Amino acid sequence: MWLILAVIAVVVVWASETYLGLASYYRTEWNMGPSFRGDSLVRGWIRWDANWYSGIARNGYFYRVDEQSSVAFFPLYPMLMRAVGSLSLDSYVAGMLISLAAGLGTVMLFSRWCRVHLSAAEAWTALLCLILYPYAFYLFGVVYADTLFVALALAAFVALERRRPMLAGCFGLLAALTRPVGIALLLGLVVLLLEQRGVVGRAVEPGSSLRSRLGRLRPADAGVLLTGVGLLGYMTYLWRTFGDPLAFAATQSAPGWNLDPGPRTWFKVRVWELMTGAVAEPPGYLQGAILQGIIGIACLATVPTIVRRFGWGYGVYVAVAVAFSLVQLKDFHGLGRHALAAFPAFAVFGIWLVQRPALRRPALATSGVLLLLLTSWYARGYYLT
Repeated sequence: MWLILAVIAVVVVWASETYLGLASYYRTEWNMGPSFRGDSLVRGWIRWDANWYSGIARNGYFYRVDEQSSVAFFPLYPMLMRAVGSLSLDSYVAGMLISLAAGLGTVMLFSRWCRVHLSAAEAWTALLCLILYPYAFYLFGVVYADTLFVALALAAFVALERRRPMLAGCFGLLAALTRPVGIALLLGLVVLLLEQRGVVGRAVEPGSSLRSRLGRLRPADAGVLLTGVGLLGYMTYLWRTFGDPLAFAATQSAPGWNLDPGPRTWFKVRVWELMTGAVAEPPGYLQGAILQGIIGIACLATVPTIVRRFGWGYGVYVAVAVAFSLVQLKDFHGLGRHALAAFPAFAVFGIWLVQRPALRRPALATSGVLLLLLTSWYARGYYLT
């Protein structure tokens, strides 16, 4: 199913970029894509932050105070782009291949995870919810790091469920080198491990003391803490190179990004300004912000069900990952792709649709149509990230 959708997405992107072209509001040098033989087949996948990743892969990092700087983007994805690009490939093409491989890995791992936790009908519906999700085009080749993070996060959880905490920590370390939301993964893995050992959660023996429960932990369990090494490693690099371990966060406030922490961002004042016309953005921008805000709220609404069905570890992971994005983003833009990391939420959506068979086909069909539309709009340069 993923392969069929990937082929359809490639055709839609090629046709949109070739015959419809860039939307007039987004005809900027930053959004034009590369020029090389056969570029028309791939250029529609290369928009917006893809240029940052390619720049890091080719030239490394830079940081300038009060300016948009490449340190905002974590290193694993551009490092892989450089490695794959060394095989005489353009860095953008390398990024596409990495994203395609990560997308396939995400679908395979999510399918396996669902078969363990859900009934056959629920697992199939949950998989459809993921691959027909309106922002699932990131699974098919977009030069962004999000899909790589999801694949690595899934691999970490699957490894831990197989009682291999050291391997889970290694996957977690790589994930934390991919996106800053790795902190949510660290917390989720730690809580899941504590549940497995009966330290917290439903497996706690009545009347047992916390000290006795902590005694069930084994030295190898510390392996999950390797996840934190990824974030600490990047912060150490930033500190030694630029003198600021939090440069990746500081540069978010630079003009153009304007992701300043504070009540204005937390309470999404900009969305209200867009709705009232106090600020202007190109057509479709407000609608995209509203759609992504609804997605974020829907993902948070799944947390109680996630806790009941899959445990506190997954509930903590989804709650922190989604809340991290909700707090960080000024107008919800970006939540569409960030929500892919909340993979247990898609399992809950599958459960809900199986319980409501009359809604299952209309909901999935509507989501699939939105996926095709957003794929086309992304190829034409619309701001959907």
